[in-house]
Amino acid sequence: MLLGREPLRLQVDGIEVRASVPDARVLAAGRAAGGAASARVELRAPMPGLVKAVHAREGDTVEESEAVLTLEAMKMENELRAPARARVERIAVAAGTKVEGGALLVVLVAVR
Repeated sequence: MLLGREPLRLQVDGIEVRASVPDARVLAAGRAAGGAASARVELRAPMPGLVKAVHAREGDTVEESEAVLTLEAMKMENELRAPARARVERIAVAAGTKVEGGALLVVLVAVR
C-alpha cells in the first residue's frame, strides 16, 4: 500500500460511499509526524520498482497527501505521498533509478 492513497469509491444502494484502508506503515508514519516537531518519516519502496519521477526537492515543504515520488511497480505507477505536512530532508534516489523493496526513497521531517 502507498502513503496517502486515494479513497475507494463504492456504490451502496445507489449511494456513493468513500472508504480508505491504511496499512500499518501509514498509521505509524502519521503517528510519528504528529509527535515531536523533529519527527522523521522515511518513505521506503513498498516493492521493487523504477522511480519514474521525484516531485519535490530537498528543502521543500510538502503538505499532507502531496505526491513526493512516483514509483512504477508491477506495470502500475504509484504515487508515494507525504503522511503529514513536512520538510523534505533527503531524497535518496533520482528518476530512472531501479530500487528494491524496502529501499529508502525520501526522508521527511514533520513541520507544524
